[in-house]
Amino acid sequence: MKKLHFCFVFVLFSILALIDSAFAQIEFKKVTHQFGEVLESGGEVSIDFEYTNGFKPTKIVMVQPSCGCTTPDWSKETINPQEKGKITVKFAPKGRWGEFSKTVTVMTDHNQVFWLKIEGEVVEKKSKKEGSGE
Repeated sequence: MKKLHFCFVFVLFSILALIDSAFAQIEFKKVTHQFGEVLESGGEVSIDFEYTNGFKPTKIVMVQPSCGCTTPDWSKETINPQEKGKITVKFAPKGRWGEFSKTVTVMTDHNQVFWLKIEGEVVEKKSKKEGSGE
């Protein structure tokens, strides 16, 4: 009987946790950004990943880039229901020639995890586009 009671309680708490996270979920407009060609000497490039909160106060508790060349910035305050926000991701191309693909891991206080991704290619100078007449 104790095992049956334990199983029931476990299932109940699992369902409640799923319901809790469903109402707390933030939703990003997009999770991937393609910079295209980025000048190595052009300085940092950045993108704002915009989101809307769900139906419960939520706080972003961790934003971790995959490398030191990527820097995130975000509000450390609680995000109220239906409120909008953004995570700004900056990429420093200096000394990083060639294609890049970087991720930023985002975690909320409701244990939701999101992966934001930036991609592009670091070049010495921008190439001429075909058919542009340049």
